[in-house]
Amino acid sequence: ATVPGLAQPGPFLHADLQYAAHVCTDTVYTTDAVQMGVGSVADLGPTNRGCLVGNERMGVWMHFQVATAGQVGFTVAPPQLTDYDFAVWGPFTAPPWTLETPPVRCSYSAVNSAVGLNYTSVDLSEGAGGDGWVRYLDVLPGEWYVLYVDNFSMNGVGLSLTWQLQEGVTLACLQPPGAVIEVPTEP
Repeated sequence: ATVPGLAQPGPFLHADLQYAAHVCTDTVYTTDAVQMGVGSVADLGPTNRGCLVGNERMGVWMHFQVATAGQVGFTVAPPQLTDYDFAVWGPFTAPPWTLETPPVRCSYSAVNSAVGLNYTSVDLSEGAGGDGWVRYLDVLPGEWYVLYVDNFSMNGVGLSLTWQLQEGVTLACLQPPGAVIEVPTEP
């Protein structure tokens, strides 16, 4: 049965923070095309967008959870020349539904190539004149982070997200709904 006036379930677009895709260790996350517009909710505004002065532009929301401590870097790469911007919020104790603070890492660079967190950059945020790369994250077990990647070019081109994990860090993968974990018993 349905309740009049309420939205029906799915398919949920990753263009809204509340439907962020969960990404984990050794995952190359690839989209064929980035979501159009801002989804159902404008998740970014003047108080929480950081360097993303264009707010949400044809982007995708993701979150990840840290399983073991270390350092997290990543590369967001388009298959053709495209201006991608991104921001990372956290740490959180669980995936947030809203963001109250500016991001801890942010790039609004105008480059038309790969961008991300690397191990040589020292800046934590950059504007349009930046090189597309900001400093990696030092992370601890149990922490959650949110990543938003927008396609400033608004050309419908997808992206690949590839992790560069150091110092023993791993990211937690979610169990599928209803998964049963078999524990062997002694004979």
